Amino acid sequence: METINNTQLKQKIIEDSQNFPEIRLKSDQIEIFDTFQDSHNQQILISITNINPIINLTFHQQNKDPQNIQITQIDLIGAIKTIQCQKIESKQYFGLEIHQLQKQNPKKQRKQIFHTIYHESEKKIEIWKNIILFYTRNSNFITENLQYLQKQQLPIFNQKLLIFVNPAAGAGKSPNFWKDHQKLLDIAGFQYKQIDTEKLNHANEIILKMSSEELLSYQGIVTFSGDGLPHEIINAIQQREDKEQALQIGISALPGGSGNALATSICKKANEQLGMISSIYALIKGKKQNMDLIELQIDDQQKKIYSFVSINYAYIADCDINSEKLRCLGGARFDVYGFYRCLIQKKYPTKIYIKKQIQIDQQQNQQQNEEQQMKKEDWDLVQGNLKYLVISNTPYIGETINSAPLAQIDNGFCDIQILNNTSYISLYKFALTFQNGTHFDIQKKIPKNKDMYYTNAKEFIIETDQKDSLFSIDGEKFTAQNLKGKVIPQALSVFTF
Repeated sequence: METINNTQLKQKIIEDSQNFPEIRLKSDQIEIFDTFQDSHNQQILISITNINPIINLTFHQQNKDPQNIQITQIDLIGAIKTIQCQKIESKQYFGLEIHQLQKQNPKKQRKQIFHTIYHESEKKIEIWKNIILFYTRNSNFITENLQYLQKQQLPIFNQKLLIFVNPAAGAGKSPNFWKDHQKLLDIAGFQYKQIDTEKLNHANEIILKMSSEELLSYQGIVTFSGDGLPHEIINAIQQREDKEQALQIGISALPGGSGNALATSICKKANEQLGMISSIYALIKGKKQNMDLIELQIDDQQKKIYSFVSINYAYIADCDINSEKLRCLGGARFDVYGFYRCLIQKKYPTKIYIKKQIQIDQQQNQQQNEEQQMKKEDWDLVQGNLKYLVISNTPYIGETINSAPLAQIDNGFCDIQILNNTSYISLYKFALTFQNGTHFDIQKKIPKNKDMYYTNAKEFIIETDQKDSLFSIDGEKFTAQNLKGKVIPQALSVFTF
């Protein structure tokens, strides 16, 4: 919520009665409006009201009826001053581009559209740029800040991002791809510090060394990579003394790698097309939600590991980690190696203890006696030659792998799927369906494969018979004999729609 506060007024403020827009109050309606020109020196009236979430541009042309263009607040992504001035009838004018990402087709990416307005006063351009930047993130900005606007006071939009870019992600194509979309952040008015990672755990080192004052000054931490960088950053934050505050800054995982589980899960839930445009749009609009994390302890180590996507073992971990040698294939590496591993299977003797918790309606709780309320928890044991184990926090573990269609990122539970002692044919048939989520009956909320054990859980323990058993945690390689996990509800803030 972008409400002007006293701190903002003391620090950076625009106070200019000559160039401030007019404000009109009528009944419950508040309107701010002003006059600009187009490139042909035709008059444009710009207005914003508190009634309809739109920016209204009315073009007045000689000998023609006024033309009206409406820019909806939901599509608005910001405004930017044009680099070059425009000369109109021998006078120098400054331009302001108003940008939107318009959703024209639900099956396609949002389309970038902009309109340019001009004025002789650079200060007026600056005022309207800041109004639009605040309005982009909060459709109630005018109503909530009327008392300041009437005093002709406006803060300068000042939001900072900490951006980590992995140049090696996405088969090495990420640097150019990132540059192609970087201007959207400039349009949105962000200031940002960009760090290109040079080695494994580079982001971890930077987060750990950064002062609390600097880290907490950012309004978002952005990664352009696969899921490796967010995993690295989350685990670095968990080692900091200010971790509770830092975890609420907000993480935006832009899809730049071959995994992109978090970006995919967030886009799919909002019926947005997966891609850089959609993820940057969510970042710009500034809406956040808290998601669960899974706290893990490997063997008897004191250091904890935190997962935000999934913990995979057996077939899935093998495909995820050992397909790295096929990274040149991009996301297809999972398919190719997965088929190979179906043909040549391994055995994974394992015990899994699962602590479940039944969700009980709060109103029913009031009617139950204390003894019934206390009886909520029990443990299940699943053991045998495991073929498939996925413990999910997100529905997707990759752009095209909807392995846990019933998983929710913020319900306080992890989603556990186990295939045990199954045949080659059964595993092969299952492998053909688990990527698109059709291995579940969504309406009945049960797996279609009768051999699958499925549940939601708060805690779990995995015991294997080998000291160096291979686990994939958020796509990262770990080896262990025993693994303990516990869900930490809604611990991490992420940008969403």
